Amino acid sequence: MYPLVSSQSSLAQMSASFSQPLAFADFGSSYLTGVLVLTTAAKIVLTLAVTIGIRQDAVRLREAGVGTLFFGPFGWPVVAFCVSLLGSVAGALAIIAIYWLIHYSTFRRH
Repeated sequence: MYPLVSSQSSLAQMSASFSQPLAFADFGSSYLTGVLVLTTAAKIVLTLAVTIGIRQDAVRLREAGVGTLFFGPFGWPVVAFCVSLLGSVAGALAIIAIYWLIHYSTFRRH
């Protein structure tokens, strides 16, 4: 059977190579941090915009006497917030599409 490490010197060399940072770790780390901050901020703004928009529309539907299905005017924004925050931009677009299909498409009987 072959040993994993043949000598103490090779073990020391292997240990030293793992303790050094990777060559690309320093390149653009501030750039990547900036991109992460901007995309996170954009996701939060999008989530809040979707949540506020759905909340306002749900209240308007309730005041018009139509009402909302499945959730009330306070439930839909919570669902929208959770789906948008846990998902991505696709999650926000999906909740908008689902809300529209339920409340404005021909699937709903008037």
